Amino acid sequence: MEKGRYFLMNNQGIILQPKYVGNFQCDGSKCNAKCCRSNWRIEIDVDTYKKYQRIKNPAMRKKILSSIQPSTDRTGFEIRLNMLGDCPLQCEGTLCYVQRSIGEDALSVTCKTYPRVALQIGKYQFRLLSMTCPVAAEQALLSSNAMELQQIDCEKDTAAWALTTKFCNAKNVSDDLVAVHIVMGGLAILQNASYTFEQRLVLLGLFLDRVEDCQQDVEAVAGLIDYYNSDTFQQEISNLWDNWQYYPTAHQQFMKGIITVLEQQKEKLLIASEPWQIMNQYYNNIYEKRHHVIQDNFGSVLERYWQHEWLFHAYPYSFNGGFLHNYFSYLIAYEMCQLLIHSTYALDDALKEKNILDVLGLFSRALDHRRNFSKALVKETEVFEKEPLKLMQVLLRLQ
Repeated sequence: MEKGRYFLMNNQGIILQPKYVGNFQCDGSKCNAKCCRSNWRIEIDVDTYKKYQRIKNPAMRKKILSSIQPSTDRTGFEIRLNMLGDCPLQCEGTLCYVQRSIGEDALSVTCKTYPRVALQIGKYQFRLLSMTCPVAAEQALLSSNAMELQQIDCEKDTAAWALTTKFCNAKNVSDDLVAVHIVMGGLAILQNASYTFEQRLVLLGLFLDRVEDCQQDVEAVAGLIDYYNSDTFQQEISNLWDNWQYYPTAHQQFMKGIITVLEQQKEKLLIASEPWQIMNQYYNNIYEKRHHVIQDNFGSVLERYWQHEWLFHAYPYSFNGGFLHNYFSYLIAYEMCQLLIHSTYALDDALKEKNILDVLGLFSRALDHRRNFSKALVKETEVFEKEPLKLMQVLLRLQ
């Protein structure tokens, strides 16, 4: 394949998915049906609700309909969770009453397709799984080749994935190929093992700052991607690492501001009861020891998670605004996740792989299902858009 080009177009389009997606099978016994528990909002589409209204068995119809209520935005319906925050239609052994009584075809679109998400950019489709699913997260994050992209048959499971499709907010680009190249170019930088992961985050910001000015020209975009992944660029950028200036006090103040906004919005993100105490521990000298232990033991897991999230949310098109606006949202989310991991470590010095996966699942839930959280991250970036390197030096230690 030509350097800088990722796909060969055909009349049907292109479908790509990371390797782990092809290996996924839903298994409620492995995760205790977590998608049916833990106060998760479970949507019921209108067509499915009407199907339930037509159930002939009166007792069955009553049991199912009594477990459903109008959604908060009044656009559809949702499951009426019980006092424990669980779906009342679960049965013993985590089986679903609807599926057991009527069959899988009677499940709502949400229940039938979760955790699948198809990201559509014009004729290009990326098939992914939400990291809120413990089984998907385990398969995506614990295998070294899980994030290798594979092109698959356009006809395979098309109908099922079509139900999950979300469209990329790619504006001001000349064609779909440009948008796909920019998303994939960012992923290539995040997967470039010639640099530490925090160095890759810096390079990602520099790349997006430059590529936004030439995003109407696919050849220029492809050339820029090649350049940022070349040996020549690696030599040219070495001075930046040698003279990197990190601002720890500004970092602490910035992150406290983020947490204050989240607290005001009642976003219970940090699992610790005293976030300020955790914050102080995060920035004192204990940090160095914890940071290296986390990186040595779980660094590759965290890298794959952030590579996956880049693609899953279609950065730099996730939010309205420019590329740097989206980049800073991604960068601050990365730092918030680091803080969450360190707060977990503060509560349990024997940090295990399961702890990391649980934290990443919790954080994905905040990103995927709580718009207040995402909006808070976006708002705090605005002041830095004219000085992108300064925010990088505030947030990234490059250790």
